[in-house]
Amino acid sequence: MSAKKIVELCKEAKKSLHWIVLNNYDEDEMRSYKSELKLELPESDIKKEFPSWFKEKIYCLQKDMPSDCTGELKELAYVLLCAYSYTACIVNGVRFVVNNHDLQRTTQNSGVVTFGEDGQTVQCVVT
Repeated sequence: MSAKKIVELCKEAKKSLHWIVLNNYDEDEMRSYKSELKLELPESDIKKEFPSWFKEKIYCLQKDMPSDCTGELKELAYVLLCAYSYTACIVNGVRFVVNNHDLQRTTQNSGVVTFGEDGQTVQCVVT
């Protein structure tokens, strides 16, 4: 694994990532919040509206009933989203590098070798 670099996400990427976090949170409580939004705003696009609606909901809950506002709910509402960028990674024993990293190398491998049905090696160039 290469050294990581923190990358700032654009506003739309942050919104999408926040939705993914909230939508994949496997708790009955989160499902009840989604249902509540659907009741309040039945015509709304839940994917677009839910993260900001949820953030506002937790803000009000924290202000009105702080004992009901758990740390986990606050983390989900006010999540700090950033991304890490790597120049290379290893997946299942295979090292992958990003194109900019690969272009700086003096040796490159852009070919694939496999065995054909007759046992002979078959070489292909990846373009």
